[in-house]
Amino acid sequence: MINGEIKVYDVAGRLVLQKRIETEQMNLDITPLGKGLYIVTAEKGTKQARGKLLVE
Repeated sequence: MINGEIKVYDVAGRLVLQKRIETEQMNLDITPLGKGLYIVTAEKGTKQARGKLLVE
């Protein structure tokens, strides 16, 4: 997914992290996130993928 965007939301629905996708592989620094459950979305145009992220 190139030229898209990754967004990370906390369980309250607040956007806590956002990064543009410019290559097929990338690293996402989650060190600023506290422990807990997050919702991750990856978007490109009208396509969207969603998943959960657990930070321990």
